[in-house]
Amino acid sequence: IKEALLETAKLGGMIYILIVAADLFSKMISFMELPQMIGDWVLSFHLGPLAFLLAVEALLLAMGFLFSSIPMIIIVLPIFLPTVKELGIDPVFYGCLAVICTAIGEITPPMGPQLWFAAPICKEKMGKIMKESWVFLGAMVLALLVVTFVPDIPMFLVNLFR
Repeated sequence: IKEALLETAKLGGMIYILIVAADLFSKMISFMELPQMIGDWVLSFHLGPLAFLLAVEALLLAMGFLFSSIPMIIIVLPIFLPTVKELGIDPVFYGCLAVICTAIGEITPPMGPQLWFAAPICKEKMGKIMKESWVFLGAMVLALLVVTFVPDIPMFLVNLFR
């Protein structure tokens, strides 16, 4: 039990350090007005809402290869929020898409943290876990595309209570 408590404390401390660092970083970039500059830059491309969402999804999926989901959500999402509002995209819908993208990043080889957690639990080699993850990865990408092109699916309950 002592080892489990110690390991839990280490992992919890690591997560809180990441959250605090990401929060400080987001405050710093907000102070520098980086979100507004990026928003103006993105708007200069004259992308429609769908093209913008697909570009952000591609960015988040690419970042999912390297980063964990919590820092991506805390740091990247606020950067594009002014642009989302400017394009008339519902921020809740934007958040739903971002969460799906980060979930995909969690199982994307080689850095997918959930794969590294699954290997010792399943008592399998990482290579076998990665090989089997591609089916789930494909299903999640397909679900992301369906949700992107049919926004009524994730927004059903939100619109029901508005």
